[in-house]
Amino acid sequence: MDKEKGFVSFVIYTYNDGERVKEFLDQIYIYISGCFENFEIICVDDGSTDNTVVLIKEYVSKGTSITVVDMGFHQGLELSMNAGVDISIGDFVYEFDSVDITYDLSIIYEIYKECLEGNDIVSACPDKNRGIGSSLFYNLYNKVSKPHYKLQADAFRILSRRAINRVRSMSSVLPYRKAVYANCGFVMKKHLFQVTSGNIHKHDNSYRIKLAIDAFVLYTDLAYKLASFFTGFMLFMTVGISAYALVIRAQGIPVAGWTSIVLIICAGFFGLGLIMAILTKYTELILKTVFTHQKYIVKSVDRISR
Repeated sequence: MDKEKGFVSFVIYTYNDGERVKEFLDQIYIYISGCFENFEIICVDDGSTDNTVVLIKEYVSKGTSITVVDMGFHQGLELSMNAGVDISIGDFVYEFDSVDITYDLSIIYEIYKECLEGNDIVSACPDKNRGIGSSLFYNLYNKVSKPHYKLQADAFRILSRRAINRVRSMSSVLPYRKAVYANCGFVMKKHLFQVTSGNIHKHDNSYRIKLAIDAFVLYTDLAYKLASFFTGFMLFMTVGISAYALVIRAQGIPVAGWTSIVLIICAGFFGLGLIMAILTKYTELILKTVFTHQKYIVKSVDRISR
């Protein structure tokens, strides 16, 4: 087939992927070089402690050209991918959040064609959920946030340059890219594929949990609803206990139900603590998004070619 003439960027996230990165680059490079005439590969390394960067640079010696963005220290998937997309120059930009190939490579070209048809953001999504935790997150998130486009797990995605420009104009800090993409106003499409491999390497579960919490706080009103519920519960209990104490005192009866009162007071303090934790989280995210001028820290950007 004739190669596409448009310039395409491939932004690839790596973190301690020394065992997988070479095979990934081998397969991806062979395929995309047969589909696209003009393209760039940008590998964003998120402070790997293994030989990932060394292997990427060794791969360049085969005659390819790769830009290596070294984040210096581990900053997480979202900030790292933001850095890679920021330096990309393609008319269309692919985002690979991992180097796991669980799909047929032909999907790379298929979603590009769908993007040309007017879909500014196209995600390649597996037809099966990756895990219970992922399913619970997306089901709950879609239920409480009610986004224009429902989110689900995806392997990679492609964005048009105008979609990237729109997203950047909405916010200079993107704590959770997928949520912003779903609400940027442009057409978003899902391309379902049949999983060809079950080998999926999962990075840092603690980071994934923190990212999920941040997404719920920033892009949904779930935290506000929980705080409102416990505030109402505490108010109801306070009025009830006060009325009970006044009635007992008026009747001159010794204080009864002491255990129940203590349990209710404990529940109230728990609710108060939860509300304070939610308010603290809101404040933390507001400070980060409003007063943090440096979105991410990049140690070096090396454009390597042989």
